[in-house]
Order: sequence, then C-alpha cells, then structure tokens
Amino acid sequence: MKDMIKPEEWERRTSETDRAWNAFTTYRDLGAHRRSLQATHDAVYGEAAGNLRYVEVWSSEHEWVKRVRAWDAHVDERVREKLVAIRLGAVEQRLAATNKILKFALAALSNLDASDTQARDVTALLKLGLEQQRRELEPYDRAERQEAARAAIDDALKELEKLEPDALQQRYREVVARAKG
Repeated sequence: MKDMIKPEEWERRTSETDRAWNAFTTYRDLGAHRRSLQATHDAVYGEAAGNLRYVEVWSSEHEWVKRVRAWDAHVDERVREKLVAIRLGAVEQRLAATNKILKFALAALSNLDASDTQARDVTALLKLGLEQQRRELEPYDRAERQEAARAAIDDALKELEKLEPDALQQRYREVVARAKG
C-alpha cells in the first residue's frame, strides 16, 4: 500500500473547482482584518456583478473558515520562528561585539604602564563590556543563577572602580596567571 501524505488543511481540495480555489486563495490572502465573503467577492469579480451566493456556497462546502484558521496558525508559527531566529542572531552579534570589547580592553590593559592615564579609559571599557555581557545573557540564565551572577559582576565592577592603575594592572596579571595555571 502506498503511503499517502495527508495534505495540509489549507491546500486545494480535489473537489474544488478552479473558480472556487481562486476565490479561496483570495479569501485566505486578504488577511484576518480584511477577510470577508463580500471582500472576496469584490476582489474576484471586481466591477462585474458576480453572484455573492457562489462565494457563500464555496465557503461553506469547502470549509473556508476552518482552513483559513489553520493557514493563519501556520503563517503565525513561521513568523514566530523567524522572529526568534532574528532575535537570537542579534543577541549573538551583540555578544560577539561585547567579547571583542573585552578582549581589546584586556589586551590594552596588559600593555599599559600603571601610571598611564589610559588605564582609567581601559577600565571603563572593561566595565562597559562586562555590563553589556551581563545584559545580553541575563534573560537566558536561570533565575536562581541570575541573581548570584549579577551580584558577583556588580561586586567585581565596584572593586575595579576602586583600584588605582597599578593595582588594576596587578589584578589583571593575577587573573591571567590563574587562567594559565
């Protein structure tokens, strides 16, 4: 026995004539806010005095309302999937930019003389990168870890703000040494 794939609810039915199918696709494509049998009639027949009764019969016989609900749900699901993909892509781009900021700031910090005035600028850049990273990741963390991570980052930022350039550079060396060791 040959496997039959059930057609989607909104696809053309075998009993649907060309005129009925054309009217249905017009009805479907009018969109939820404009969709009506009268609007379908007007779109299909234009200025001609077509019979609204044909549209009413086709709608009833071929279950247009049911089919269009299925179509709208299908389209809505595709739109939501696309929006999620776009949003995730935007988050990934912002995180990549944030990571570049952090790498730049850490590299710049390792090359600065402790008495250099640029150390404060690098610290500000590092702070900006950490804050942005926290904002991007915050919605995706589990609630219980979110508070702990936020507190740890806030504490680290407060500590960094208090440090003089030479102490900041020493702190950076310690972090690098721990990371390597």
